[in-house]
Amino acid sequence: MGVAERVRQKCLDRLNALIDEGEAISKAGRAVKGPPRMSSLETGEVFSRSPGYVAVDEVAFEAWKQKCIDLLSQVISRGHPSFHLIRSLQGRYWPSASQQQLNVMVGRIGAVRDGLESGFFDDLSAVVRAEIAGDYMAQAEVLMAEEYHVPAAVLAGAVLEDALRKLCDEKSIATSKPNGERKTVNPMNDDLAKAKVYNTAQAHEIRAWASIRNDCAHGDGGKVKPEDVGRMIQGVRAFVADYLR
Repeated sequence: MGVAERVRQKCLDRLNALIDEGEAISKAGRAVKGPPRMSSLETGEVFSRSPGYVAVDEVAFEAWKQKCIDLLSQVISRGHPSFHLIRSLQGRYWPSASQQQLNVMVGRIGAVRDGLESGFFDDLSAVVRAEIAGDYMAQAEVLMAEEYHVPAAVLAGAVLEDALRKLCDEKSIATSKPNGERKTVNPMNDDLAKAKVYNTAQAHEIRAWASIRNDCAHGDGGKVKPEDVGRMIQGVRAFVADYLR
């Protein structure tokens, strides 16, 4: 099974688990008396009138919604017609923990699951990249634990370069020089900082990571301290989690 198919199956398994969890929360709901108004998921406008509603555990409901948002943000690209589902999960509505609201959301998660199964969400490039980056960063951490800080820095640097290239692609920033040569970390970092994709402090930190990576990759690893590589690995992992979507 290739990486893309493995990630796709992982997403499907997670969606199924979220559907089961949402249904369990819904079944545990209890009827309560309340005002005769309920609001639309998107607009807040009244869509039904009833002397009461079925309430569900609000803490469990909010935690479930966040899990759904985290997964859908990886499965559905920003330009996809179904991206609005993420925004519909992010809002708070009255009543904020009703069984009716939850059931609608479970149905929408089920629709995403069905779409993924049928190939409707074929663009899983972001989550595949994140999966691969996570694997490489885990390997770098193993190398550090075994006191091989030089190859660990080189591996973390490769993950960083790929993440910057992806960011440049997303922001329509050239990743090659006019002569066709691929840009390295520092030129891409400069371009992304100029485009204000991140602040100058982050750009400065990336330049420091690039320096460590270059020293380790070009025979100067002896002057690099293992603790600096350890901080680099932690920083690159956090950067990928924040920016590689």
